[in-house]
Amino acid sequence: MRNYCFLFVFFVFGVSAFSEQKKDFLLEITPYFSFSKGCLNELIYSSSDDSIMKSKLEWNLNSLYQFGAKAKFGWKNIYILGNADFALPVKCGTLYDSDWNASGEIKTIYSKLEENVGLIFNSSIGLGYNFSLANKNTEKKYFTFSPLFTFDYSYFKIEAGNGYGYFGAEDYSLNGKDVPWNSEYAAYHKVYGIDLERLYFNFFSGFLCEIYPSEKILFGFNLNFSFFSYIVTYDKHFAKNSWYNLNGYQKGSFDYLKFSVYSSYKFSSNIAALIELDLLNGNLMKGNFYHNYYSSKPVLSRQKSGSSTILYGLKIGMTFSVF
Repeated sequence: MRNYCFLFVFFVFGVSAFSEQKKDFLLEITPYFSFSKGCLNELIYSSSDDSIMKSKLEWNLNSLYQFGAKAKFGWKNIYILGNADFALPVKCGTLYDSDWNASGEIKTIYSKLEENVGLIFNSSIGLGYNFSLANKNTEKKYFTFSPLFTFDYSYFKIEAGNGYGYFGAEDYSLNGKDVPWNSEYAAYHKVYGIDLERLYFNFFSGFLCEIYPSEKILFGFNLNFSFFSYIVTYDKHFAKNSWYNLNGYQKGSFDYLKFSVYSSYKFSSNIAALIELDLLNGNLMKGNFYHNYYSSKPVLSRQKSGSSTILYGLKIGMTFSVF
């Protein structure tokens, strides 16, 4: 009996102690839906001069529908942010594929293909520290500033097919010479398909600010720059009875910017509505290029590859405060 009494007393004091410390902890979970648009660019340059563009694929994303959740866990002024979402596998836009002649002066090939989402996954984890300004009398904060460090990983798999194009390169044209894609001598051809896989590894640093004009309303904005980015692109081009791979790898610093503005409205102490606008902008980065034109496996080319990214979206969610 003494043991049961001891356990009961321990439990009561433990709960009491946790209740006293509970105000030091924060846990918020926000399921959300987002609608996004943008473009992923994929480029290849001349082996003799990497200022001459030879090929450009514009993966236009006109409609990405994503479901996900983000979470915030904090103790006193330190907190951890996490986020993950998936896109629905639907038609998402049009791929525009352009090629130029050796001098880069004539666009000889131009084709269009329909895009479908294979798999798109975005994730992020970050660490921040809050500096707050509060009312001296009520101790209610009205402004916070947080330096942030985050790591973002994204995976895009997009499948393009049901395409056609106009081919004016000398191997295809009706007069055996390089002509513009819209010339009368350019030939019309079916395009069998291209599959894209792109991986993003971004390390960001920046800050987050929040303003509390009232107990129910919050406004915030978040600005981050990548101090290191690594972008990997794999694509597979299909022909009638064959296929080949083109792979690009780029890395750089301060080439990616991530920005968001948001607002929330509290319905109660633990439920709030969220609306957020997001932007991810990646400048043109150049790097190594691999292909398997003449071998069974992709080999390093003298040519350079390039990539750039622009994505923007709208999030709508509900925030649930666990404690």
